[in-house]
Amino acid sequence: MAKPANQNLTVREAGHMGGAATKQEVETGELPKDFYSAIGRKGGQQVKELIAKGKEAGGDSGKT
Repeated sequence: MAKPANQNLTVREAGHMGGAATKQEVETGELPKDFYSAIGRKGGQQVKELIAKGKEAGGDSGKT
């Protein structure tokens, strides 16, 4: 799957390589096993807070 540095990668190939690299980091212990769970939880909490702030400010939810 590795290509020489002078060739362009497709988005699919780049994603595959990135996923393989992250998997290896988790397996070697460089990243904690719950890495994706933790960042997903943080992102979900951020969205929840932003929605609450929007409701407090009286923002329109886009519903008619």
